Amino acid sequence: GILKKELQQKTKVDEIFLNFCISQLIESSEINQKDEALCIKDFKINLSDSEILMQDKLVELLNQQGFSPQNNIELAKSLNLSSDEIKFIINISEKNQKIIRVNEEFLFTSYNYKKLVEDIKKYFQNNDKMAVSDFKNIAKTSRKYAVPLLEYLDKKNITYRIEDYRKLV
Repeated sequence: GILKKELQQKTKVDEIFLNFCISQLIESSEINQKDEALCIKDFKINLSDSEILMQDKLVELLNQQGFSPQNNIELAKSLNLSSDEIKFIINISEKNQKIIRVNEEFLFTSYNYKKLVEDIKKYFQNNDKMAVSDFKNIAKTSRKYAVPLLEYLDKKNITYRIEDYRKLV
């Protein structure tokens, strides 16, 4: 698969034309789209043993980092991988639902996400609303990551925003 943005950069095709082509290919069931990622229908990648090991190491590292992850360059350096290798492993891990990508630089594991949702539900057992500062404490992260993470939770219908607070859906 490939990110739509990356496809446009590599092909240097007009965005409107590219969107038209993508929609036609989706309509004819030639390709699938999940969020911003595109792939050929029924496409499946088989990882080598070394790639599975890299994926496991990435997931383990991101599990340790919680919701304050390194960027792709730092992840590549920590795992002794090239830029292309880390992008490949991130894309595969995301497709396999081992990690969640909020944006290009903000990744976390599905395990940490499930744990976070449980912690949020526990929080709302005793509280009516949640401020960003409360959420920062629950997620053990900085405001830099808390705000996009809250927006992601809103998008996934876990929470919703009212003024400067969040409530549980």
